[in-house]
Amino acid sequence: MGLLSFFKALFARFGLPLGLVVFWGIGYVVYEHNARFTQLSKSVQVTTDVLSNLEKNQTFVERAETHQRGFLYSGHNEDLVRYNEAVRGLTENLPRLTPLVKENPAQLKRLNHLRELVHARIEAANAGILNKQSSLSGNHLLPLRLHDNGTRMTQQIRDAIEEMSQEEHRLLVQRANQTQEVGSQIVFLLILGFSLPCLLILISTLARRADLKILQKKDFELKARSNLMDSILNSMSEALIVVDEDGFFTHYNAAAQKIIGTKIKTISNEEDAQRLGFHEAETGYLFTKNELPFHQALRARCVDDQEILVQNETHPEGLYIDLSSRSLSDIDGRISGAMVVFKDVSRRKAVEQEWAKARESALEASKMKSDFLAAMSHEIRTPMNGVIGMATLLGETPLSPEQGDYVGTIKRSAQSLLMLINDILDHSKIEAGKVTLDPQPFDLQVLAKDVIDMFRPLTAEKNIGLQLEIPEGFSWLFHGDQGRLRQVLVNLMGNAVKFTEKGFVSLVFEQTVTVQRKSRIRVQVKDTGPGLAENDRQSLFQQYFQTRNGKKMGGTGLGLSISKQLIDLMKG
Repeated sequence: MGLLSFFKALFARFGLPLGLVVFWGIGYVVYEHNARFTQLSKSVQVTTDVLSNLEKNQTFVERAETHQRGFLYSGHNEDLVRYNEAVRGLTENLPRLTPLVKENPAQLKRLNHLRELVHARIEAANAGILNKQSSLSGNHLLPLRLHDNGTRMTQQIRDAIEEMSQEEHRLLVQRANQTQEVGSQIVFLLILGFSLPCLLILISTLARRADLKILQKKDFELKARSNLMDSILNSMSEALIVVDEDGFFTHYNAAAQKIIGTKIKTISNEEDAQRLGFHEAETGYLFTKNELPFHQALRARCVDDQEILVQNETHPEGLYIDLSSRSLSDIDGRISGAMVVFKDVSRRKAVEQEWAKARESALEASKMKSDFLAAMSHEIRTPMNGVIGMATLLGETPLSPEQGDYVGTIKRSAQSLLMLINDILDHSKIEAGKVTLDPQPFDLQVLAKDVIDMFRPLTAEKNIGLQLEIPEGFSWLFHGDQGRLRQVLVNLMGNAVKFTEKGFVSLVFEQTVTVQRKSRIRVQVKDTGPGLAENDRQSLFQQYFQTRNGKKMGGTGLGLSISKQLIDLMKG
C-alpha cells in the first residue's frame, strides 16, 4: 500500500508533465527516424534511378549494336541514322550516372570501366562503319573482323551493366528493407508517442480526481469540524478571543461579543485599547495597549486568573471578568498570535463583597463580644470567688449536719460555675487575642508534683492509681509560661481522672531534642479509661465538642480546644 500510494501521488503530481516529456521525447526520436527514413527513401530513389539509367543504357547499347550490324550488312542509311541516335542517347545518358553513384566508390569505379568500354565500342563501331562506307565507295574491305571484335566488346558492356545492376538491386533490397524497418519503427513510435502520453495524462487525471475527492472530503470534514468548533465556542459561557501578531481579532465567540461588543475587532493601537476599557480591578487603572493581556501574551508573558474591571461602551456601568492568556506559536516555534479566555464574574464579585461585609460585621460582633467578655472577666470572677469564700467561712462556723450539707452544696456548685466561667472567659480572651505569654524561669519538677498533688484526693476517692514518670538525667530547669503550662496539664489530667473508673492515670515526661542548650519536652497523659471512637477523635479539639460520655460527665467542651490554642500560642 505504501508503494501504491507513492506511485499514485507521483502520477497525480507529475503525470501531466511526465506525459508531455514522453511526448516530446518520442517526438524527437520520431523526428530522427523520419530524417533517416527520408534519407533511406532518397537512397532507394537514387538506386531506382540508377537501375533505370542502366536499363536505358542497356537499351541504347542494344540499339546501337543492332543498327550498326544492320548498316554493316545492308548499308542502308536508315540504320546509320538509328545507330547515331542510339550512340547519342548513350553518350548523353551515361554521364548522368556519375552524380547518382558518387557516394559508392565501387559503383563509381564500375561506372568508369563501363564508360571506357562504351567509348571503345563506339570507336570500334565507328571504324566498322567507316570501312563499310569505304567499301560502298569502291574500297573492297571486309568488316567481319571488326564485327566480331565489336560483338565481344558489346558483351563486355552488357556484363558491366549487369554487374552494376546486380549491385544496385542488392542495395535497393537492402535500403528497401531498412526503409521498411524504419517506417515500422516510426509507426510504432507514433502509436507509442500518442498512447503513452495519453495514458499518463489519463492516469494523472484519474489520480488528481481521486486526490481531489479526498481533498474535498477532507475539506468537508474540516468545514464540519470548524462549524462544530464554532458552535462549541459560541455556546461556551467563557469568552474567547484570538488575535494575530499585529493585534487583529481572528476569532471571538458570542460570549466575548457580549462583554466587549461587536465594534471592537482589533487592539492594534492605543485608541483600540481605550475603547476596550480594561481596567485594573483594585485601582481602576486603564491598561495601555502594551499592558493588555493580549500584547503581554504576544511577548510570551502569560496571565492566569487576572481580575479585570471592564468599563466600555457596551458596559458603561462596568463588570468584572476573570482572565487568562496564552501565546500561540507556528510550526517553527515563533509566536504568531495570542489567545485570551475570560468570563464574567460580576455576580461572584458582588457575592464576595457581600460576604466580605458580612464577615467584617461578624468579626466586629465577635470582637465586641470577646472584648466584652474579656473586660468582664474580673467583674464576673470576683463575686463568684466571694461566694466561694463566704461559703467556706460559713462552713467553718458551728452548723447542724443539715446546714453543713447545704453549705457544701453551695460551695461545690459555685466551684463548678467558676470553672465554667473560667473556660468561657479564657476562650473569649484567646479569640480576642488578649492572652499573652509570660515566660519566666521555672522548675518543671515542682510544677509536675503540684499537678499530681492536686489530683491525689480525687484519685484516692475513686480508688485509682496516680503515677508520675520521669526518666533519669532529665533536666528540670526551663524557661516558659508555667501558668499556661499548668493550665494545660490540669485540663488533660482532669479529663483523664474524670473518665477513668479503675486502673491508673499517668503523667509522663520525655526529653526528645537538645540543640544549642535548648530542650524540647514531650508530655503524655495516659489513662485506662474507655477511650475514644474514631469519629470522636477527628472532632476532639473542636470548640464545644463533647462525646456521649462527656455530656454525662458535664463540662463545656472547651477544655481541649483551649489547651490546643495555648499550646499553639507557645509554639508547641
